[in-house]
Amino acid sequence: MTGQMDNNSGIRHLNKLYTLIAVAVLAAALFFVYRIVMAGIISLPYPKEILEPANVLLTNEFINGESPYAVSSLARSVPGTNYDYPPFGSLAAAGIAKITGCTAVTAHFAISLLSILASGFIGFVLIRSCTLKTGGTTQSFNGVSGTTQSFNGVSGTTQPFNGVSGISGSDETDESNKKNGMTIIAPALGALIFMFCHFRFGYISASPDDLGLLLLLLTCAAAVSPKIKNKPFVCAIGITLCFYTKQYFVFVAAGLFIYMLMYSWKDAVKLFFWTLAINVAAGAAITVFWPMYWTKAFFFTYLGTAVDGGGRLSTLTDQLVYLTTIFGPLFL
Repeated sequence: MTGQMDNNSGIRHLNKLYTLIAVAVLAAALFFVYRIVMAGIISLPYPKEILEPANVLLTNEFINGESPYAVSSLARSVPGTNYDYPPFGSLAAAGIAKITGCTAVTAHFAISLLSILASGFIGFVLIRSCTLKTGGTTQSFNGVSGTTQSFNGVSGTTQPFNGVSGISGSDETDESNKKNGMTIIAPALGALIFMFCHFRFGYISASPDDLGLLLLLLTCAAAVSPKIKNKPFVCAIGITLCFYTKQYFVFVAAGLFIYMLMYSWKDAVKLFFWTLAINVAAGAAITVFWPMYWTKAFFFTYLGTAVDGGGRLSTLTDQLVYLTTIFGPLFL
C-alpha cells in the first residue's frame, strides 16, 4: 500500500511538471504567432524578395479580369506579367480580393497567415491523435510503466517510458492522462515545428510558398487519415493543386506513391492514374483557355533569361533538390 501511494504521489508530481511544460510550450506557440503577425503588419508595404511584386501584379491582372496567359494579352501595348510560379495562389488571392474588396497584397498576406496557422493545426491534430486512446489501445506519453501499448497487434505488452513502474494501465489512468498537460506538449511542439517550416525571407509574405506547403501537408494528412475513403483520388487532387501553386511541391507525389505501395499496390496504381487523369484534364483546360501559359511557364521561365541569370532548365531541378532536402525529413 505504501509503495502504491508513493507511486501515485510520483505520478501527481510528474503531471504537475508536464502541465508546466505544456503551459510554456503553448505560450511559446502563441508568442510565435503574435510575432509573425506583427512582423507581417510592419512589412506589409515592402516586398521580401524580388519575385513578390510579380506575384502581386499577376493577382491584380486576375482582379481586373485579365490574364497574361490568354491570347488577347498579345494585343496589349504592355506585355502581361511573366511570373516563375503557377497561378493557383494568385487566383485564390484574386478571389479573396474581389469578395472582400481588399488589395492584392493584403489578400496574399491573409492566405499566407492562414496557411501557417492551418499547418500548425494539422501538426497539432496529427500528433495529438497518437497520444489518445484509440481502438482499445492506450497510447500514453506520460511515461507511466504498465500502460498497455499495442502497435504490432500484440496486446498486453508493457511499454515503459520514464521508468515509473508498478502502475497498470486502466480507464482511470487514461482519463487522468487526458486531464493533464502531457497530451499537449508533443502536439504543441509539433505545431511549432510545422509553422517553422514556413520560413522564407520571414514568414507572412505574398509568395505562394505558404499555400503550397499547406496543400502538401493536407495531402499527406489525407493519405494517413482513416476518415478519408477514396485516398488515391483525394491525394491526386492535392498533388495537382500543389503543382499549380508552386511546381516544386509536386515532389510529394513520389513519397505518397511509395507510401501507398507499402500497404496497397492497388491504391498506388490508382494514385498514379488519378493523378495522370486529373493533370491531363487540367492541362487540356489550360491549353484551351490560356494557351500562352505553357510558353511562359517553360520557355520564358527556364529557357529564357532568368531573374538570377541562370537561364537554364537545371534551375528547376536544383531547387527541387534543395526543397527536398529541407522538407523531405518533415514529410518522412
